[in-house]
Amino acid sequence: MDLYYGNPTLAILGYKLYKVEIDRKEEINEVILITKDSLDKDSSIKWIEVDKHVWFAKKIK
Repeated sequence: MDLYYGNPTLAILGYKLYKVEIDRKEEINEVILITKDSLDKDSSIKWIEVDKHVWFAKKIK
């Protein structure tokens, strides 16, 4: 089940969820980012893939 990332515990721990479009070489994919950082359109990130559509992300400062 792909809804495990929407766990309310993440909100209590201060995580934010972002639904973003990632432009890869062959296609554009929608991904859910889980992060403690505030992101905007121009943010650069490092990430770890949890699965194909869910990533843990950290903003590069």
